[in-house]
Parts: sequence; structure tokens; C-alpha cells
Amino acid sequence: MQVQEMFQLSPLSKTELDVLTECFTNPTTQKYLLNLLREDTYQLATLGALNLKDDELAKRHILITGRIEVYSTLLSIQKGNTK
Repeated sequence: MQVQEMFQLSPLSKTELDVLTECFTNPTTQKYLLNLLREDTYQLATLGALNLKDDELAKRHILITGRIEVYSTLLSIQKGNTK
């Protein structure tokens, strides 16, 4: 198998996009994502209190910041934005 074949994207249909939008705009899903966001924001805020080496601190900061960005992106999905 070629590398390109392994990473080939499958486009989503309008119906599939609608299902995803419905899922991510569901109040329960949003509440769950907000809880994850709050937990990681707290971890990020208290990261400096841990006695970690600089490289480990940087790795954790990058990891937590990435998760926060993902949660924020998912929470920004609104109905009517699918093409």
C-alpha cells in the first residue's frame, strides 16, 4: 500500500456533515466539551506549580494547549455552517 493511499481523505456528504453538526451542537455534548476544556485550562494554569524539567514542562504545555484548541474548535461549530 502506498503512503498516499493510507492518508487519502474520504469526503463527507451533506447528510454526514448534518449529523456531525447535530452531535456537536447538542447541549449535552457541549457541556461535556466545556468540562474537558475547563479541566485542561486548570491543568495549564497550574502547570508551573509542578516541579518539572523545562523540556517536560514544554511538552505538557504543548499537549494541553493542543487539546484546548481542539475543544474550542468543536465548541465553535454552529448549526447552518455546513456546506
